[in-house]
Formats: sequence, C-alpha cells, structure tokens
Amino acid sequence: MKGWITWLAAACTAGLGVVSIVNGDTEAGLQQLAIAGGMIGLGRKIEKNGK
Repeated sequence: MKGWITWLAAACTAGLGVVSIVNGDTEAGLQQLAIAGGMIGLGRKIEKNGK
C-alpha cells in the first residue's frame, strides 16, 4: 500500500490504543487497535480496486 497518510493515521491510532491499554482503559484501547486494523484493510481494498 502506497498511501503514507493511511499508514500514518493507522500507526497513530494504534499507538493511542496501546497508550490507552497501558493507562488501564482496555476497552477503548482494543477498539482503537481494531480501528487501526480497519484503516489498513480499507486502504488496501481501495488501492486494489483502483488498479
């Protein structure tokens, strides 16, 4: 996947999820990690569809 903005957004969201888990908010942290995975998945599908 070439979209660096998608990777940056996913990395920041995943980092925020890890921080939330470390701070004791496991539910929010897991949600943020799932959102980061979804961002990567959607970015890959959009790129694949554009070819």
